[in-house]
Amino acid sequence: MNIDILTLFPEMLTGFFTNSIMARAVNSGIVSYNIVDWRQYAEDKHHKCDDSPFGGGAGMVIKPEPLFKALDRLDAMNKRVVYASPSGKRLTQDYARDLSREPELVFICGHYEGIDQRIID
Repeated sequence: MNIDILTLFPEMLTGFFTNSIMARAVNSGIVSYNIVDWRQYAEDKHHKCDDSPFGGGAGMVIKPEPLFKALDRLDAMNKRVVYASPSGKRLTQDYARDLSREPELVFICGHYEGIDQRIID
């Protein structure tokens, strides 16, 4: 299984794959992973990936353009993509088992108030 993780904070995830049960899976060749900082796909000079909500409101949301570019680079249309969100589908044992059967997964980690709806659609 190959796992791609799109995040703005890659250093937060490195230890997960080097110091845990996932490290054993990686070392035994069961799992491979790729942590992608999608900030590198932002085109402005500050590599900004967030913006105020279009309709107003509190917090910041993820801009779609850099994330779309990162997903294209990973050929994510041919992979199962999971957006980790507290408002999404609950991660149950059955759902985890279902995900474990996928040959390739892409996880999107938002870390923000929300994500532009165009990404979810």
